Amino acid sequence: MPSTSTTDEPLDGTLAGHLQTVGASCEPCNPEVADHPRVSVPQLPGWEPVPADLFPNAYHVLVNPSHREQEWAPNVVLLHGRLTAPVDAEALLACGGADSRALPEWHEHVVSRAPHQGHPSAFIQGSYTVNDRTFAATNRYVVSSVGSSQFLTQLTVTIFQSQAEELDVDVVVFNSALNIAMG
Repeated sequence: MPSTSTTDEPLDGTLAGHLQTVGASCEPCNPEVADHPRVSVPQLPGWEPVPADLFPNAYHVLVNPSHREQEWAPNVVLLHGRLTAPVDAEALLACGGADSRALPEWHEHVVSRAPHQGHPSAFIQGSYTVNDRTFAATNRYVVSSVGSSQFLTQLTVTIFQSQAEELDVDVVVFNSALNIAMG
């Protein structure tokens, strides 16, 4: 994964905490219902979809079983939900890094607030260690709007740090190819 300079961005509250503070929540969208923007990531070779009933609040989950180690496999988790009340997208996205920064031994590599497909977005990339296993993770948060409805999309890609060189292209493709179809 690219090693870019870190940021001095302040530690903000979590997304969930911010939503609670402003009296809103995020209700998961059902991929089978066409009442929201369609979100997707490509299914790259070696990555397999996980049955929806295993992750009922996730919009889509992929795993890479060929890179499984110690009962854990690299994964892509796509969450997509409707916000129950209007929110200031920029204020909400300012909280995008808090959950990552709370992970044990978090080391931040990239932070960006560049828009994604024209929508307000926050991106954070880094690594963390749990039980002597180091993971590389990316999180992208996007707020989109259709009419008076707002939607929050989160894409998390997590791999073993030791597999970063081998899976780096996949991680980049998942993050750059996240598609939010508005019509």
